[in-house]
Amino acid sequence: MKKKSIAFILIFLASLFSNCSSCSCKSGRNKSFLLLLGSNGSTSEVGTSPGEESDTSTGEDLWARSVSPPGSNNSEFKSVSAGSDGIYAAGYIMGTGVYNFGGPTAQGTCSLNNVVLVKYDTNGEAQWARSVLSGSSTSVFNSVSVGSEGVYAVGSIYGTGEYKFGEKTVNVDSDGYNAVLVKYNTNGEVQWVSSVSPGSKSSLFHCVSVGSDGIYAAGYIVGKDLYSFGTQSVSGASDNYNAVLVKYDTDGNTVWAKSVSDGPASGLSRFYSVSAGNDGIYVAGYILGIDEYKFGDKSVNGAFGGGDNAVLVKYDTNGVAQWAKSVSAGSGPSKFNSVSVRSGGIYAAGYIFGIDEYKFGDKSVNGAFGGDDNAVLVKYDTNGVAQWAKSVSAGSGPSEFNSVSVRSGGIYASGYIVGIGPYTFGTQTVNAINAINTCSNVVLVKYDISGNSLWARSVSDATKDSEFYSSSAGSSGIYAAGYINDTGNYTFGTQTANGAHSFYNVVLVKYK
Repeated sequence: MKKKSIAFILIFLASLFSNCSSCSCKSGRNKSFLLLLGSNGSTSEVGTSPGEESDTSTGEDLWARSVSPPGSNNSEFKSVSAGSDGIYAAGYIMGTGVYNFGGPTAQGTCSLNNVVLVKYDTNGEAQWARSVLSGSSTSVFNSVSVGSEGVYAVGSIYGTGEYKFGEKTVNVDSDGYNAVLVKYNTNGEVQWVSSVSPGSKSSLFHCVSVGSDGIYAAGYIVGKDLYSFGTQSVSGASDNYNAVLVKYDTDGNTVWAKSVSDGPASGLSRFYSVSAGNDGIYVAGYILGIDEYKFGDKSVNGAFGGGDNAVLVKYDTNGVAQWAKSVSAGSGPSKFNSVSVRSGGIYAAGYIFGIDEYKFGDKSVNGAFGGDDNAVLVKYDTNGVAQWAKSVSAGSGPSEFNSVSVRSGGIYASGYIVGIGPYTFGTQTVNAINAINTCSNVVLVKYDISGNSLWARSVSDATKDSEFYSSSAGSSGIYAAGYINDTGNYTFGTQTANGAHSFYNVVLVKYK
């Protein structure tokens, strides 16, 4: 779960070690307000677009997979992407031990985190697993996206030195994280690696999306220094985090790089997600406070002065900002963790805080749980006009959507609920059965394109906490990826997975 610290320095330190934890349940979170201390397309009534068939997914779980023994330390899947030839899950494995993904194995080279990318077939059989072959420090894949030209994974590599992915190497030199993009073919062979230079401070890619004309990677750069992504350079407007979006061609050449063009010197902005549509590129994340932020020549202000405000920006394929939207009213923090585009609909998912009213354009929504996060899903049209906004209508604890994916009339939002519930999403109620009441539990909710909830799923048995970080709606099924905690049984309806390590273990679940 995302942690909101009360000062920038705590945010920065937390980002350096966000994959390490000493508590057994992620629900023991610091979710306090960020205090500023002075330093700082058309739709039809049946829920499908014209020309599209209705999505008949029932939410039945078909299989669940984790690591098999040995699994010497922590592992998580941060992202999943369903391709025409298989399912790709990306994240990290911790330490230098061997991790078994049901046959194929991967082994890291660093005592901290090491990137991992695993390919499965649609029956859940792992085909291959890849990590770094050498590296001077920690590395993580935050996102994976499949295109006709290959498989693209983004994240970060830390510090100074050489990292080797397959037969391809990249050298970095910074005081923190370095954004990285790696292209694989469908057999797991590395085609090229691209990072940032010189990048004296931190940079990181949170998400990648394959478009018809290029590869789009979104994340952040820290400070006002110049960052060079290949031949394209960009600098931020703030001394802190600055949202960044970089376009590459399929050969790894940089086409352009964009960041915040103007904003408060002590501001914060970050892109967590990107989705390439037919008419433009959509990026989602947050901006801090109520000051004006400019993306190109498009301005946007948040509604809450004491913390994060959800932001959604549209660019054309040349990197020209078309519009930028945030919350128009809200008494607490909000954030978009994910965005997905289909048939003229833009779907952004994340959270709002507390039970007061939030407005996205002229659409209002309230959370159900006071004093913490409530999952939110907002639909926009391609002009940035909000169509509807949905949250939990009843809930006994915090909730959040980490991801949203779309296929032929079905919208799938995944994340977590805390405790056993019940939680109600529209007309659909879900409980985390036989779970721990103080821990987070996975949640997956299906909506139609009119915002009506169709079903909601969580665990039916669990020993500690679990969470879905990512979902991908493919032609063969709905895939959700994240982690389960400990070696006990986790049952997702009827299918059970067991971890190999006493803390975090990757999990991938297929639903019908």
